[in-house]
Amino acid sequence: MGCASPLKQSWYDFTAYYNTFYNAKQYYAEGVKLNQRQVPDLNTATFIRIHTRPTAGGQEQFEQSIERGASILRNHENSKYVNPALLIIGKSYFHRSEYFSALEKFQELQAIASGRELQKAILWQARTYLEMSAYDQGLRTVEVDSEYIANWDRELLAEIYAVRAQLYVAVEDWNNASIALHRAAGELSDRRLRTRAYFLHGQVLEEMENSIQALAAYKLAADAGTDYSLEFNALRKQAEMSRRSGNYDQAIRIYRSIERDDKFFDYRLEMRYEIARTYQEKGESDEARKLYANLLHNRFDNLPAITRAKAYFGLAEIYRDNLNSFTMAAAYFDSAASMRIDAELLPAKFNAGEQAASFGEYATLKREIGKIDSLMHLSALSPAELDSVVAEIRNRLLAEQEQQARGVSRGSERVVVRDISPDDVIDAAESIEFGFLNVKSRQLLTDASLQFQAIWGDRPLADNWRRRAAVSGSRFDQPMLSNGAVQESMVVNGENGEVEQLPGIDLSEIPFTESEKREMAHKKENLRYRLANLFFLNLDMPDSAKVYYEKVIQQDVSPELTSRALYSITELELLEGNREEADYWSERLIHDFPESVYSERIADRMNITHSRPVSPDEQQNAKYRYSYIMQSDTLSRSAEKAMELQEMAMKSASEAQRPLLLFEAARQYMAAAMEESENRELVSAWLNKTQQRERRLPPVADDDTTAIDPDSVIELEYPFEGAYWDSTRSVLNYISSNYPSSQVMNQVEILLRSLQKPEQKEDEMATEEFVTEPFPEELMPRDPAPDPADCFEMGFEMDYEGGMEAFMNSVRYPEWTEEVSMKGEITYFLEIDADGSVNSYEQISRMDRTGIPQAIEEAIDRGLRFYPHPERRKLNCSITFPVEL
Repeated sequence: MGCASPLKQSWYDFTAYYNTFYNAKQYYAEGVKLNQRQVPDLNTATFIRIHTRPTAGGQEQFEQSIERGASILRNHENSKYVNPALLIIGKSYFHRSEYFSALEKFQELQAIASGRELQKAILWQARTYLEMSAYDQGLRTVEVDSEYIANWDRELLAEIYAVRAQLYVAVEDWNNASIALHRAAGELSDRRLRTRAYFLHGQVLEEMENSIQALAAYKLAADAGTDYSLEFNALRKQAEMSRRSGNYDQAIRIYRSIERDDKFFDYRLEMRYEIARTYQEKGESDEARKLYANLLHNRFDNLPAITRAKAYFGLAEIYRDNLNSFTMAAAYFDSAASMRIDAELLPAKFNAGEQAASFGEYATLKREIGKIDSLMHLSALSPAELDSVVAEIRNRLLAEQEQQARGVSRGSERVVVRDISPDDVIDAAESIEFGFLNVKSRQLLTDASLQFQAIWGDRPLADNWRRRAAVSGSRFDQPMLSNGAVQESMVVNGENGEVEQLPGIDLSEIPFTESEKREMAHKKENLRYRLANLFFLNLDMPDSAKVYYEKVIQQDVSPELTSRALYSITELELLEGNREEADYWSERLIHDFPESVYSERIADRMNITHSRPVSPDEQQNAKYRYSYIMQSDTLSRSAEKAMELQEMAMKSASEAQRPLLLFEAARQYMAAAMEESENRELVSAWLNKTQQRERRLPPVADDDTTAIDPDSVIELEYPFEGAYWDSTRSVLNYISSNYPSSQVMNQVEILLRSLQKPEQKEDEMATEEFVTEPFPEELMPRDPAPDPADCFEMGFEMDYEGGMEAFMNSVRYPEWTEEVSMKGEITYFLEIDADGSVNSYEQISRMDRTGIPQAIEEAIDRGLRFYPHPERRKLNCSITFPVEL
């Protein structure tokens, strides 16, 4: 503020205060008052704020305060009110929700202030960060910046801890929030802030599931008595904590004391709901149901929508859990869901919409099942018994019509002026729910039209229409047909001679034929299966689901439905941890329905060995497929045939066919290997040599490792190296491991021994004379087709930066390859367009498709190109990719 004499400084301060700062303070105080008047009602469903959020009130007053404060900074920069002006400007921006401007002023103040003003700057920065949801910056301010101040003002330090607690709550750090609130609440001098701090501490302890200490915190908040809304919620929370800890009687006493306190008159209906809820949780469902009913049906109370919704929900739970009346539960859940309420105001477990849909579906399914049972019962009656039932129903309907007619007649004859009761008001409100004459309800209009025509008929617009002949064409006069159509009867009233019409009964849905009965029985069991699924998947009632699944299984109206029920009940038992029951149902499923897809699923689920029986059609199809593979011109290459055969074998439903197909696939791989071999004579010689050794060796024990000595052929160069030979060994080993009793096992073992690579011995070399002996013809590989030309030999160059090495580095191998080490090659047949793009590709070398070939193909799709060939035309060639992991 510069150097000035004491007298001059006093003059600066005097003029600054009375010309501007005083007015700035007045405007700010008035703005805060208006701002706080618009604070919304306390919502205890979320964590409350100790410092309430700014509202829209007092905007003009804060603007005036900012202008007056800015005037001090412009015109009185030498006065002592510069720092207070910065603070009041920042606070005014804060209450206007202009947080960035507020933050700027608080930071300016922090840079030049000291003492209490510095502490206030840090406090208001933290509050601003809290409103901006910048929780990390806020915590850094209260944890780091505040550490530089040694002697904190006690009140300001308490507020710092209060803001710190709110920031911890925002990031759900409940333990640190509780510690901060414990330090803050007792030191806050402002009773309003202290009460809110106690209440927030109770909420935090409740979140930490510490009901006892939460009860104590809420009691401290209620005893403060600063705000009747806060006091009410604190008392209510005390009751909730008592109820949660099992002290239901204490909870009821607190709720009743709130209900009878005139200060909380506006909350008396909500407390009646809480009392009913407490009885429900206590297990006294009858008392709770009575209290809920009184609350909902008291016409003198204007029950809030949220309380009405919760009461409906409570009744629904009672009918569901205690009375097992799911139809009534569905109705009450639907009533609860129909209330239009902000979801944030409802309890977390209030899922009335979902429950209404689920139990509504239950009611519909039960109603359909009951209707089918009634129709099936009627179908079993004799004609005389059926006529008797129809007559009884008609008499009952006629009596109801007559009673309604008498009521209308009495009403029209009696015109009495009387007081309007609340019941009449409710009935009138209900009668106009669908508009005048029910014009808003298509269903009610249709019913009214049918009722009118049933009385008056679809008469012609002519004179003397009352004559019977004029209305004889009405569709309401048709007698019942023999197939169960609508039956109507006309009678003449002996008193006045008018024609009266008896109500009709529709018998068309009764199943009279055997096919109709079977169809209806199937429909009933399908409804039962849907009901079981509803209990299992939606209502979380596995015991009820089991009952209906077992009914479906017992009736066994169709294999498809029964197998589904068996599968579902097995899954249910597995989820319930009942392994023995699951084993029973799974065995029954696999035994009764071995061809079902559900048998395969449950076998995979429970690791059960299961082979589906092969139908004659499937066997015939397998023969056709095998013939096609072996004779088709489109599969000219042995590698293609091998892959097709292997795929066919793995998809084959026959366990007997599989090893035969795999063995043929191995032979085709051998043929493919011969295609790549440069010295086929060496291969034949090796095979003949090993075959000769096989024939010379005498029988030996299984554990005699000297029975076959592969080293005896070491003088020949081992020729079985390469991808196709590896694939041959892989398929043969698979047959040996999984099908040891197969009819091809003997040949498999011979081939495996023939392809075994001998170990080199330094001091022992085979000296036997080379003898050529024919290899068994049935084991010899087929005559190979010519190899496709190599792409690079044909003159193609990869249009890929870094060439082949870079391309292979771009391949994204599956995760399992990270744990293995392998080296090999994989060859593809490419069709390359004239511009160098790859039109199509096909794997021709054998490598199991466990992820590596697919990864290379993805890399090809992503961007493998070649420079255009000099011939500028579409060409086919092969390319070999080196695989090194």
